[in-house]
Amino acid sequence: MVRPVGEFDLAGVEAVEEALRPLEHAFSTVLVDLREVEFLDSTGLRTLLQADARSRRNGFELQIINSDSGQVRRVLELTGMDKKLPLIDISDPRH
Repeated sequence: MVRPVGEFDLAGVEAVEEALRPLEHAFSTVLVDLREVEFLDSTGLRTLLQADARSRRNGFELQIINSDSGQVRRVLELTGMDKKLPLIDISDPRH
């Protein structure tokens, strides 16, 4: 599982990518938990889209837990990525 915290933008993309890559080769399902992300920009969104494309190309399942942040949800909805990305909505913070 990869769990970015705070701002998922240009400054955090490299760390997320470095965490994702080894998991993609080691597991059949990779989970990205966005619940602690408060801000998502186009660079973070592009990273999620690239991971989604790699999952289809390389045969692993990507699951993304949607953020509780209204800003992140708005970005995903405004760009239509809430329909394209494999988002999971978990309202119970214990999950």
